Parts: sequence; structure tokens; C-alpha cells
Amino acid sequence: MTCCPWLKEHGFTCAGASRFVDEHVIPCVTTAFEKTDIAVQDLREEVRERPIRALAIAGLAGLILGVSIAAARR
Repeated sequence: MTCCPWLKEHGFTCAGASRFVDEHVIPCVTTAFEKTDIAVQDLREEVRERPIRALAIAGLAGLILGVSIAAARR
């Protein structure tokens, strides 16, 4: 009925689904949040050290995004 080996072994019950979320989903989400938090802190430090460079990069990224959206509309 399902191709997921974990579900085949444990069966699809409320307790099994809850255990799957606790064992697989929550650790992945927690790790992703921690890595995102570290990346934001690193970015914050770099912007404080070089604000002009950060502003130039943001402006260039906005220009490229705007041109690509305008080109996609044509």
C-alpha cells in the first residue's frame, strides 16, 4: 500500500505517525532552523562590517531580479 519502509515496518497508526514526526521531521526542522539562524547571524555581522558592499549587492540582486521578471513577461 505504501513504498515507505518505515511505514511498512511500523504501520500507519496515530502513534506510528506521531513517532515518525518525532523521530524524523522534528530533528530535520530543528537542524534547518539552527543552520538558518547561524547564516543570518553571519550575514548580520558582514553587513555591519561592510554596509556599502551589502547595499551594492542587494541593489544588484534587485536589478537582476527585476530584469528577469520583465523579460519573462514578454
